[in-house]
Amino acid sequence: MAFASLVRSTVGFGEALIAMPLLVQLLPLPEAAAFVATAAFLVSLMILGQDWRSVRRRGLSGLVIASWLGVPVGFVLVALAPKPVVLLLLAGVILLFCGQRVLLPLLRRPAWSLQSDRWAPGFGFAAGILGGAYNTQGPPVVFFGALRGWTPREFRATIQAFALATIPVVIGGHWFQGRYNSRVLTMCLAAAPCSWLAVVVGRWLHLRIDAERFAHLVHLLLVIIAGLLIVRALQP
Repeated sequence: MAFASLVRSTVGFGEALIAMPLLVQLLPLPEAAAFVATAAFLVSLMILGQDWRSVRRRGLSGLVIASWLGVPVGFVLVALAPKPVVLLLLAGVILLFCGQRVLLPLLRRPAWSLQSDRWAPGFGFAAGILGGAYNTQGPPVVFFGALRGWTPREFRATIQAFALATIPVVIGGHWFQGRYNSRVLTMCLAAAPCSWLAVVVGRWLHLRIDAERFAHLVHLLLVIIAGLLIVRALQP
């Protein structure tokens, strides 16, 4: 979990899909999902305590409120929709997004962008659905931030503000479904010191990455996430 926290502190997202494949080898899937959601909330709190001034407040409320509406839909989706189809579709959307961000500039054409925040609720709703279903609320918010041209510091801080406002809804869903027990809570407490150290190191790395390299790092992490989603979808 420390490495996953380091990635989140450096880039702003990605810890769930890094940590989950390892944790499911140690815990049942429902307990692993509850642990990751709780750990992500604590890490976001630590990061935001460092950089709350960098939060991009414009558009944030639209993201958050719409995501609250999307989480219950996600809980229904995970029960009704074929998981491989949903994960492969999400992976395809991620790869399409990364492809246009890289290829269009090479073709001397502008990459896609958004000129206003009125699209925030749509991205927030999608994030809520994916968070409720698969603990994967990050990609839609990452897309929105990239399309709106957030700076690296705005990107990192705003995603944490979004997480602090939305993850409690996901945690409440896990609690309602009885996924918390003494083992999960003990692991959360044990992981906290390592996560704090990872956040400190991650911020140090983040401040030493320029905007262009940060964009490349975001795209690379998204591609890795898409690959992990494909692997999860193809598992029997």
